[in-house]
Amino acid sequence: IRDIGVTGVQTCALPILVADDVVIAIDAATGKTRWKQVFAGAGRNGGSGKRDIYGCTPIANQGRVYALGSCGALYCLELATGKVLWQTPNEPALEKARQEALTGKPTNSKSFGVPTGWLMIHGGVLIVPVQTGYNLVSGRTRGVGLADGKTLWEHPGHPGLLTYANLAGTPCLVKVGLCLDAKTGKMVWQTKLAENKANYYFTLLSLSALAAAASLGDAPEAEAAP
Repeated sequence: IRDIGVTGVQTCALPILVADDVVIAIDAATGKTRWKQVFAGAGRNGGSGKRDIYGCTPIANQGRVYALGSCGALYCLELATGKVLWQTPNEPALEKARQEALTGKPTNSKSFGVPTGWLMIHGGVLIVPVQTGYNLVSGRTRGVGLADGKTLWEHPGHPGLLTYANLAGTPCLVKVGLCLDAKTGKMVWQTKLAENKANYYFTLLSLSALAAAASLGDAPEAEAAP
């Protein structure tokens, strides 16, 4: 606990927000810890908003596990041993907010929210929520290279509303009124439904390209990407 003195106001105690980002592997058969990787001082304590949603679900793929830290850093570890293969720096806005909070300065809650949701992999691309907090409309979706964590593309909106689809052999990400190419982030098509935010608060179950098209709107209304 740190005491923060403010002129003319009674001294109050605020929690110190410094924290570690920690990734733990647990044996599914026994419940025992297989390995634990600690990224000391990289994270912070705190929820994403009034609902106090903590963290983002990691994902395992082809012998690797990918995790998102509480300040937006990405970690890629060897699944069997926990060895760090690569990591990215904290998201600049979240790191700035963390540093300001440590000095007792007022912090914009939107920039301070812990990234929430889950990581996805489709078309050889890691799909990452960026600066989302708990709001399913705010934030951005980022496509990241599996080999090195480099940003490939970004698109507005929370990736938690996207579902997997394969349209004519192209790996896509689909939500109400919108379809993105998973590899490039380019818009494949968009309908008028995408303009209505009231439709954002549910995800779609895509059983096939035909089902996705039927659920999202008639082809004549679709607006092709430029």
